[in-house]
Formats: sequence, C-alpha cells, structure tokens
Amino acid sequence: MRKRLRTDLEDWEIELLKAAQTNIQHWQDLIDHICAGGRVVDDDLGDITEDENRKAVWYVATYRSRFAKLELDYTNDNNVYADEELTDLIMGDW
Repeated sequence: MRKRLRTDLEDWEIELLKAAQTNIQHWQDLIDHICAGGRVVDDDLGDITEDENRKAVWYVATYRSRFAKLELDYTNDNNVYADEELTDLIMGDW
C-alpha cells in the first residue's frame, strides 16, 4: 500500500482533498479555541461548548479518514487493496 502523489490524482480527487483539508482545519480550529478556554454560545440555546466539541472531534476524525482514503486510493470501496488469497476467496476462485 502506497500513498499516492498529487500528480497521481484526478481533478475531482484533488478537489475532495482540498475540501477535506479545509474542513479539518475549520473543526481543528474550533477544538483549539475550546481547549484554550473559549466558549461556544448560541443566542437561542446558550452555552453549547460541550456539544460543539464532540461534534468537532467527530468531524475531524471523519474528514481525516476521507483524506486518507483519497490518498491511498480507497475512495472506491470496490477497489480496496487485498492480498491474492483473500481476493480469490471473495471472487469464489477456490
């Protein structure tokens, strides 16, 4: 398994990578703000810091996973790397 270079990616994959990076940065900034003692307060709901922190942690993990899948060419679940023996079992060639 090797990490793909940006030159190996198609245009749509590069756009998805950029979007994932932007989203990771946004949610990581929110986590950093909360860790530094900042609060998240909504006019209607009040202090929602705890919920926003949980949401931010989930989104960071999700977008990092998407980013890794793009870099390792796992974006198409039908094209997941598997060793020959496992591939034979899945395909029924045994």
